Amino acid sequence: MITHLVGLSLGPTSAIESGVAVKEFASGKLIYLDLSEANIVSGGEAYFRDYCTTQTNTMGEIMFAFCNLQNIILPKSVTTLDKGFITENPITTITVPAKVSQITEALTNLPKLYDIFVDKNNPYFITEDGCLFNKDKTELISFPAAKYAQTYSVPNSVTKIRTYAFNRTNIGEIIIPINITTAYKAK
Repeated sequence: MITHLVGLSLGPTSAIESGVAVKEFASGKLIYLDLSEANIVSGGEAYFRDYCTTQTNTMGEIMFAFCNLQNIILPKSVTTLDKGFITENPITTITVPAKVSQITEALTNLPKLYDIFVDKNNPYFITEDGCLFNKDKTELISFPAAKYAQTYSVPNSVTKIRTYAFNRTNIGEIIIPINITTAYKAK
């Protein structure tokens, strides 16, 4: 089993080395990837264009984008989920590991994402009804795109709604409390 990933890309044109705890293929495409025991370390060549390189303990920008993954188990050692690291994959659920302390626009463009879970030992984030919040529920980070709601009421504790929190969602009406101080338009 590979335990350290350096400059790895599993994009549509790349090769897959054996041992990355690959569990399942469908029609010759990787659909399930278990990286729970892997470590991501800095170094190596750029995995996309000339600017996407691996950073220690970071699921980097577009690292696993467009891979047709239906399920990915993230490394236990990961501390950062970066912008679009799994964008445009048919993933239905994802679990944020215990050590993750930073999440950028990581869970956008996942049209089949229905539930987000957070490891119970994570001191920074929680979920409620599949939606991702910071631990004290003052910031709404992500509402899963595939979760249908005729009406969604943002909890009264929320004062900030993150950019892309409602990206590609299927919600009829969003009720926003009066105490929101920061909200960004979903694109």
